[in-house]
Amino acid sequence: MDRRLLKKGLMAVTGIALMTLIGYSYYDTANRDFSAPPEAVAEMPDGEEERINPDLLQPGTPAPDLALTAEDGTFYTLEQFKGNQYVLLEFFASTCPHCQHSVANLKLLQQNPGDALQILAVNAGDKLNNPSTSKAFKEAFKIEYPILEWPTRALVDSYGVHGFPTFYLIAPDGSIAWVREGTFRDEDVEAVQALLKP
Repeated sequence: MDRRLLKKGLMAVTGIALMTLIGYSYYDTANRDFSAPPEAVAEMPDGEEERINPDLLQPGTPAPDLALTAEDGTFYTLEQFKGNQYVLLEFFASTCPHCQHSVANLKLLQQNPGDALQILAVNAGDKLNNPSTSKAFKEAFKIEYPILEWPTRALVDSYGVHGFPTFYLIAPDGSIAWVREGTFRDEDVEAVQALLKP
């Protein structure tokens, strides 16, 4: 084989490999915004990752207020529920499997008798200037609670969110009552229902 042809072939393969590596590095970095660092993840027996996130707000801490619009155009703040209801605030991404699996248990929780609880889901997975995924997600999973859109990075950071989904139960006095990072499980439904009892 001609040495020049061999040299060109090797250069082409090297160039393709380099471009692939750079592309993957860019993709990986661009999609790590909310993932937990590897050292903060422990494997649970059922295979779900249990995150140990030191930045999560702890029970008793005042919840940072928010001012966001839902997919239907309704404006929400936490202040409007203060003194009246608990709020279960979920930070999620529509493409996150753990978020999708959480919907069924959130619906169970929503059937809680009375008006003791308002669920607010914050779609923190959509990137700015991209089309919203909230409406399609709501329709696909037949969700009745509001999905709030386009939170700022500052708001997400103020709640210490590193991974999806992340849940905060906010008491009527505006303080954090309960925290969960990961799939909303049967035992989480029970834990929240127990806190809602007078």
